[in-house]
Amino acid sequence: MKALDRGARLMRMIIIVLALVGTVQVCFMIVVELRRGYVAREAIERLEADVAELEAESARLSAVLEHGDDDAYREQLARRQGFIRPDETRVVIIGVP
Repeated sequence: MKALDRGARLMRMIIIVLALVGTVQVCFMIVVELRRGYVAREAIERLEADVAELEAESARLSAVLEHGDDDAYREQLARRQGFIRPDETRVVIIGVP
């Protein structure tokens, strides 16, 4: 009878140890998957921002393409880049917000 009790106790201990190891593994896998999801969400947000930026640039380039024959539009683009006409004088004011 003692041998049966000892065997049953050993089996219970083995089952408990296996259950504890399984629980630790499940917890570890949950943490790994949560971290993977967080990293994926960050990557998705970053890519969505990149897409929005590229779409805005595409819209700007489309506007340039549409107005490419318009002299006033081309002059406006040149002035944004700092170009002036040969007969104009550049005035730089420092300290004015």
